[in-house]
Amino acid sequence: MSPAEGNSSQAQQPAKKAMMSDGKEAVIQVHTSATSAIKGIEDSYSIQMHVARMKEECKKAHPNIDIQKEKMKRTFAERVGFIQSHSTSDILQEFPALQHISIIFTEIEHIFKVDVDKRLLEGFGKAADKIIAEAKRWRLGKEILLQYQTALSQECEVFKGHTVCAAILLLP
Repeated sequence: MSPAEGNSSQAQQPAKKAMMSDGKEAVIQVHTSATSAIKGIEDSYSIQMHVARMKEECKKAHPNIDIQKEKMKRTFAERVGFIQSHSTSDILQEFPALQHISIIFTEIEHIFKVDVDKRLLEGFGKAADKIIAEAKRWRLGKEILLQYQTALSQECEVFKGHTVCAAILLLP
């Protein structure tokens, strides 16, 4: 039996021709995932492995977000198709990393080219003084306001970050 004929599972794999050192041509069977790795393309097997690794990582008390981000990047094309045809519950079961806010922010940045973290902080920066003024007016969050005012009085200069943090804490 020639290498090209192989067994039935090998026969379905792509064949590559190579020149042997003696000048003869040989047919080599290449596993699909090896071909995909060489080309930088994911196949169904590698997608399954990435999803499995992602699920295992999500089960940990302190999952490695960098691993999850990398696996989300590698499964992007598959995930888009899955999301279009499944419920939210099914999606979160298959891709549990989507329950982490940093993963969602990364996804949004990847798809829409928008830094959500930066936009939120900018928005809170613009609204912070108004939120604090309203909290004072309605006498809400007295402890937080007291801590905020104490922190301001102890600092040499006022940092916008203090105001933003206080405003976020004062939101109902």
